[in-house]
Amino acid sequence: MVPSVAPGDRWYVYYRFRNPVTGKMDLPQLKLYRDINRLKTVAERKRYGHALAASLLMALQEGFNPYDKQGHRSKPYERTYTVKQAFTAALEDKNALKSSTYSSYWDYLNPFIAWLDKNRLADAPLEKLTKRHVIAYFSYLGAEKPEGKGLLPTSVDNTRRSLGAIMAKLKADDLVRDNFISDIVTNRSKPKKNAPFTKDELQLIKDYSQQHYPILYDFLRFIFYTFMRNTEIVRV
Repeated sequence: MVPSVAPGDRWYVYYRFRNPVTGKMDLPQLKLYRDINRLKTVAERKRYGHALAASLLMALQEGFNPYDKQGHRSKPYERTYTVKQAFTAALEDKNALKSSTYSSYWDYLNPFIAWLDKNRLADAPLEKLTKRHVIAYFSYLGAEKPEGKGLLPTSVDNTRRSLGAIMAKLKADDLVRDNFISDIVTNRSKPKKNAPFTKDELQLIKDYSQQHYPILYDFLRFIFYTFMRNTEIVRV
């Protein structure tokens, strides 16, 4: 069956829970929606569904009983989260996000998790992740290829803000003491300002090109009178 987001195609994560009385898997199939159908594309719903399944698995491993009307866990204990589990669960739990923002956060989180996995940190306990680790990741993003990703400072800072927002959720849940990601200072872009020609210089360029390079003069007239970009003029 081909996945679809057409009206009426309801997505959900389903699971079965062992009967606490008989010990058998004879209970009906349970469904978990958690707003998955508010997402607009198949890719978004798949990504959300995998995160939802991972969070559900963690809850069940902690002792969550879907048939406990009080919502209590049958075997409560203090759980140690890995870095990957914590960040994934924190993002999945941010239900107030717009679908576009939610998808954007995943675009920043997935490469971070891949880097953590490469450096053997993804499955480490959450408390093992330090500010130095994240700074090293940002340095990797900004480093020239092939050593790094070669991202501009603006892109690196966008990553910092997105991961910082996710870590803010971890702090709100008392899983970390400080949101050190938001405290990290990244390099700022220094845009080069173009020095405009003076009126006299423009007149000289116009006269010279008109006399010696008529074709160039026609090209320049598009710039003078239409304010089009070079690539746009070439297409015309």
